[in-house]
Amino acid sequence: TVSGSSSYGYHIGGIAGYAYYAADFINCYNKGNVSANCSASYSQTTYGVGGILGSGVYAARNFTNCYNLGNITGGTGNSVGGIVGVGGSSASYQATLKNSYSNGTISGGYSYYKSDLVGYGYVNSASSNNYYPVLL
Repeated sequence: TVSGSSSYGYHIGGIAGYAYYAADFINCYNKGNVSANCSASYSQTTYGVGGILGSGVYAARNFTNCYNLGNITGGTGNSVGGIVGVGGSSASYQATLKNSYSNGTISGGYSYYKSDLVGYGYVNSASSNNYYPVLL
């Protein structure tokens, strides 16, 4: 279990908390629960919590054959994603996901920025073969 429950609970991930430069995450997985408790009201597009990567704001991120089985929980100041909390802050810094999935529960976080794959950020149209459970 990975936890960042201080008042600065941001950039928390099952594999990496923060990736500043371009990064490739290949054949990686997380099975532990990941939680953060950031309550800053201005931070949702920057402070992420994710199953693989917490935040990757200023450069492209690539996720290939990655999966998350842990539960991901964030505070009201977090973007929350099963794979990545914050995936890219503009079209120039898009995340690309291929053959990746998340099967954990996604909870908490800022209401607009949480998802089974990418909590907040730009996702490249080349992303493919990703899935997450559908609740019926």
